[in-house]
Amino acid sequence: MVYEFRDPRTAAIPSKQRDTFRRTRDPIDGWEIWIAKINPNRWRGRITHVAGTLYDVKHSPLNARPDHQITTGVIGNLLFHSYYFAPELDMSMPEIEEYGSALGLTRIWPTTETPPHCPVRVLFDADAENVAYSLINVLAKVYGIQPLVPVRN
Repeated sequence: MVYEFRDPRTAAIPSKQRDTFRRTRDPIDGWEIWIAKINPNRWRGRITHVAGTLYDVKHSPLNARPDHQITTGVIGNLLFHSYYFAPELDMSMPEIEEYGSALGLTRIWPTTETPPHCPVRVLFDADAENVAYSLINVLAKVYGIQPLVPVRN
């Protein structure tokens, strides 16, 4: 929730929800967090962040605040992948619900397991690239759109 301020146009989480997170330390509704073990090369220390607008695309002004954001990064041998969808978005489609597991990720929020199981599969750079952009590709296919503001480093 901090990386998007590198480019404020990609900040999708409203300030009220940010404040709730600051006070409670519990991830907010609409936010999912996934992790994996990784043996990185090119992806060591890399972060990608993408945001856009899906809700009522036909009627939204061009300068509307993004209603979703997706961040993927690698720190040491940990790959993290988080995304947020605004409550207005119905993201209960099968293409989205379990895509992370198919990519070798372990969901740590929200989870029904206490504690979540540890990641078993080890990912590599090509897997990280796939994780970083697969959800955007799913959204583009389902909604027929492209991301508005990609930010890479």
